[in-house]
Amino acid sequence: LSKRERVLYIVFFIFFIGYLSTLKLRPYPLSYIVKIIPILSLALIAIGSIKGGIGKLVFTGLLFSAIGDLFLALSGKGFFVIGLSSFAAAHLMYIVVFLRKPVFQSPRVYFVLAFIIYGFTIWSFVSPN
Repeated sequence: LSKRERVLYIVFFIFFIGYLSTLKLRPYPLSYIVKIIPILSLALIAIGSIKGGIGKLVFTGLLFSAIGDLFLALSGKGFFVIGLSSFAAAHLMYIVVFLRKPVFQSPRVYFVLAFIIYGFTIWSFVSPN
């Protein structure tokens, strides 16, 4: 590991433990910062460690995840939809990552199909109209 990666892992673990140990104290001022710093640390690790387009996609997915957490933590008109949309964009990035090197085996295909059906079912419950 490079010095940069070691520092990022340390930052990740400090804020990860901090987040878990303060869950019962939420909401407290700037609690969303404690939640998104580990995600941003992982994003920086990913962009530095995973070569090529896959690293960029993972980085972008984690960035969208952090943005989603930020908007879900804030209160304001439309923030929930922005947060949810950010998570949707993040998951699209992750799907593209896994589709770039597909390994289609029968049990795995059924597993993926089950998740797609589950996702559409949940979406039908939370989507307006």
